[in-house]
Amino acid sequence: MDLRLLRYFVATADAGSATRAAEVLHVTQPVLSRQLRQLETNLGVPLFAREGRRLRLTRTAEDLLPRARDLLAHADDLERAVEVLASGRLDELHLAVPSTTLTDVLAPFLATLGPDDPVAMVRELDPRGAAAAVRAGADLASGTMDVVPVSPGLFFVLGDPLAQGGVLNQENQYAIEATPAQRGRAIQIFGTGQGPVDVTTPDGDVPPAGTLARATGVTRIFISVDEAEVLFSGLSPQFPGLWQVNAMVPDKPYITGQVPLIVTIDGVPTNQVSFWVSP
Repeated sequence: MDLRLLRYFVATADAGSATRAAEVLHVTQPVLSRQLRQLETNLGVPLFAREGRRLRLTRTAEDLLPRARDLLAHADDLERAVEVLASGRLDELHLAVPSTTLTDVLAPFLATLGPDDPVAMVRELDPRGAAAAVRAGADLASGTMDVVPVSPGLFFVLGDPLAQGGVLNQENQYAIEATPAQRGRAIQIFGTGQGPVDVTTPDGDVPPAGTLARATGVTRIFISVDEAEVLFSGLSPQFPGLWQVNAMVPDKPYITGQVPLIVTIDGVPTNQVSFWVSP
């Protein structure tokens, strides 16, 4: 299909006469008439019927006209897209955002765009989320997510089938089989995600000297089947951003060997780890 012939057809249909269409297209009327006859030959159907000086669309042409317009519009879009890609810049930027983001965040940004910047095409975020909006054609989508106050987790040795935890015994040694913890003595447990603390500490810093930054959530520790006494839960005074929990190992005879340990903050549990306790 020759798109140039389709453009001549649409222009003639809009103008109502070959004379006016030729003026719009900047061609001579004989040239336009030959092109229209060529299109009719290619399609195998008549497109125009003469009524005096005017051209009337045939029934077939009336059905063809909207399809020809759509085809030409898609061709124009494709041509613009190729030009944009070739220039290495965006012509339009399709954004999908929640209404609150549009009002509070995006609107001030859009106000700074200049004539040489992409045209922002903004629509309401797909109710299925940002990923669905991108799949539907958005260049950029902004969504919302729920932020939980705590998400605690304990460190452990990768590859250990029983998840040997990052637990230090009373001598500040790892509580492993060779250097186990002792019942009735303190251990140190390390993790992350403890949530808020009662002392403001800049990111990347340890708490001020002589100050303990304690977790504001309720910390509970379970060793084997017993709940252990919590001595401290908060930011480590030695390592930035590290959650440290100090606890007493229950002095129970059945707590021996490699035993499980789990911590909760405000009822939210960590992963289970293990450590060694001497007989």
